[in-house]
Amino acid sequence: MKVRGQLLKTGLLLSATLLFFASAIAEETALSVGDTAPDVLGKNRKGDEIKVSDNLGKIVVANFWDTKCKKCSSQLQLLENLQQMAGKKLIEVVSILYKQKRHVFVTAVKSFGDIQMTMAVDARGHAGKAYGVDKLPHMVIINKEGKVAYIHAGHDKKIASKLENEINTLLAQ
Repeated sequence: MKVRGQLLKTGLLLSATLLFFASAIAEETALSVGDTAPDVLGKNRKGDEIKVSDNLGKIVVANFWDTKCKKCSSQLQLLENLQQMAGKKLIEVVSILYKQKRHVFVTAVKSFGDIQMTMAVDARGHAGKAYGVDKLPHMVIINKEGKVAYIHAGHDKKIASKLENEINTLLAQ
C-alpha cells in the first residue's frame, strides 16, 4: 500500500512539473503587443515567402483564415476594402490561408478574381504557430517598424470600427 501511495505522489508531482514547464514554454512563445512580429507570413501563389521585413515602413495586416470559416469570408471582404481604400503605399493586407493544401489555396485565390490584398498560404501552420493562431479568423496588425500593435482572435461584430481606429492610430504615428 505504501508503494502504491508513493507511486501516486510521484506521478502527481511529475504531472505538475510537466504542466508547469509546458505553460512556461507556451508563455515564452506567445505573441504579445510590442513584440517583434515573426518575419514569415506564408507563401504566395508563386511559392515566394511573404515577409514582414519586406514591408517595413507600411502597416501590415496579417489575417489567418480558412475556406470553411464563414465569418472569415466576411472579414476578407472588409480587408479587401481596406486595402483598396488605403492603397499599397500605406498598408499591406496579407490574407493567409491557414493549414490548407496548396491546391486549395490556388483555387481560393482564383475564386477571388482581381483583388489588391496579398494572398498567402501557411500549409504546414508554421507561421500560424509563430503568430499564436488558435482560432479563426486571427488578425495581427503590425506597425511600420515591424512590431505587433494589435491582436484579434476569433470573430468580433465590431471588428470594422476597431480596425478603422487602430489603423488610423498607427497612420498618425
